[in-house]
Amino acid sequence: MSDIVLAADIGGTKSYLALAEPVGGGLRALCVERFRNDDYVDFNAILRRFVKEQAAGRVIRRAAVGVAGPRDGDRVWLTNRPWLVDAVALSDILGGAPVRLLNDLEATAYGIDSLAADEVLTLQHGERIDHAPQVIVAAGTGLGIAYRVWDGLRYRVIGSEGGHMGFAPLDLRQLDLCRALYERLGRVEAEHVVSGAGIARIYSFLGGPSGTSPPQVSMRAFQEQDPLALEALEIFSACYGAVAGDHALAMLAYGGVYLAGGIAPKVLQPQQASHLLTAFNSKSGHSGVVERVPVHVVLNDQIALFGAVLAALQDMAAMPPTTKE
Repeated sequence: MSDIVLAADIGGTKSYLALAEPVGGGLRALCVERFRNDDYVDFNAILRRFVKEQAAGRVIRRAAVGVAGPRDGDRVWLTNRPWLVDAVALSDILGGAPVRLLNDLEATAYGIDSLAADEVLTLQHGERIDHAPQVIVAAGTGLGIAYRVWDGLRYRVIGSEGGHMGFAPLDLRQLDLCRALYERLGRVEAEHVVSGAGIARIYSFLGGPSGTSPPQVSMRAFQEQDPLALEALEIFSACYGAVAGDHALAMLAYGGVYLAGGIAPKVLQPQQASHLLTAFNSKSGHSGVVERVPVHVVLNDQIALFGAVLAALQDMAAMPPTTKE
């Protein structure tokens, strides 16, 4: 009987689920489905529906679930949604199959090696060193950070809550932004600026209409050439680059920095990418260090899902290389 695995990627606004099985020397996705979280009371309801509709007659051997929140043993509270994901409860729904919980960025990090050449856009080639540390920075509903460190045989994934580190302004305009956010939020975190909500906050700070959504800011910038929206995305891109560069410097990430999440592919037009790289490399006396770090944008929005599949297979006797159909 096939070793069918279930994988899930639970974000703040949407969740992806998949069933997959090893086939020959590769991995075959049996089905992939997307769910709007607002339509369900919790993730258990999503899982029950998915299992009923997609897994009938199939035996799920194991599962891995990436969750946008800090993992505490076998439980995760989502950071941007009041949902508790409990591995024991999920296992019960799956008929007793073992469930491995991951931070969503851990799942993304597992998926890096599965990326095809056309699923990566390189912004800075740098001077890549084989087996050097790697950093994954993903801006979406929130801001996630993860690391990959070589152990002599393969990359090990290290999760983090680096998105909640303090925000460090680069210039006087960003300092004014930080002050404005401090008056509303108290301690200002990187995620408060480098995220979808951050785009909206920056636009409002510049004088844009309150309540404008991140997609609306992008539309006004790129379709309507609204100067205020363009300025908001420039500030956002610079802050994104500064955060990514700080983590690259901390890890000496000569294996590469990967910008994942749903925002980067949508907002990094040439001008915004230029602002990002300038901030990424602006490290005073250590600028020469980060200029050697490769910087890539991940174009596959399901990388965390495929990473969760690989994590689910990791404990099997032999984990095959990944191919996607």
